[in-house]
Amino acid sequence: MGMKRIYESVRWRKLRACKLRSEPLCRVCKTPANEVDHILAVRTHPHLAWDWDNLQSLCKRCHSTKSANNEHILGCDAAGMPLDAGHWWNDKSLRALGNEPCLAPKDIVSSRGIEIWENAAPVLGLKGL
Repeated sequence: MGMKRIYESVRWRKLRACKLRSEPLCRVCKTPANEVDHILAVRTHPHLAWDWDNLQSLCKRCHSTKSANNEHILGCDAAGMPLDAGHWWNDKSLRALGNEPCLAPKDIVSSRGIEIWENAAPVLGLKGL
């Protein structure tokens, strides 16, 4: 189930309401909470989407701050693949056959990007475009 479908589900609305009833104050600033946050993001830990212990009540301000601080900082694994499951590079329709990631087609890569790739590829022992 995708993230959007989780948050639109009756199951999520019920779980959210229960969490806010059991933990009515923001964990960070202790003001009244009005949002429920996944401590470990659903996009990186989908198996924890419904885990009660992975939820925390937050006020809008603290939730927005947490979300902004966590945006685009996931990095890559040891093989160089993005950890963010939603990253375009992980989209199988944009990858070459086999297990190796590919770059976007030349016509949608900026000329500067191609120049950087062509200069870096031999140094890194990678194939060119």
